[in-house]
Amino acid sequence: MGILVTVFDKFQKLAEKILRQKEQDRSRAAQHLQRELEEIEVRKSEVEAVAGDLEKRLRIDAENVWILEQWLLYVEEMNQLKQRENELKLQVREFEVNEEYRNLQQKLKEIQSADANTDTTNSEVNKTTCVMLEWGRDPH
Repeated sequence: MGILVTVFDKFQKLAEKILRQKEQDRSRAAQHLQRELEEIEVRKSEVEAVAGDLEKRLRIDAENVWILEQWLLYVEEMNQLKQRENELKLQVREFEVNEEYRNLQQKLKEIQSADANTDTTNSEVNKTTCVMLEWGRDPH
C-alpha cells in the first residue's frame, strides 16, 4: 500500500507541475498577444501621421509619382496592420473563451463533487435509518 501512495503522490505532483506549466504558457501567450496589439497600435499611429502628411503633399503636388507611391505603401501597410490587429483580437477572444470554458469546467467539477458528497451523505443517512428501523423492530 505504501508503494501505491508514493506512486500516487509522485503522479499528483507531476500533474500539478504540468498544470502550472500550462498556466504559465497561457499567461505568456496572453502577454505576447497584448504586447503585439500595443505595438500595432503604436505603428498605426505612426503610419497615420506619415500617410496624412503625404496625402497633404499630394493635394499640393498631385503629379508627383514618388509621393503617390509612398502614400500607397503606407496605405497598404495600414491595411496589413489592421488585418493583423483583427487576427490578434480573434486570438484574444479565443483565449478568453477557453479561459471561461476552463472556469466553467472547474465549477461543474465542484458542483458534481458537492453533489457526490451530498449523495454519499444521503445514502449513509438512509442506511443508518434503515439499520435503526430494523434494530427497533428486533425483539432482542
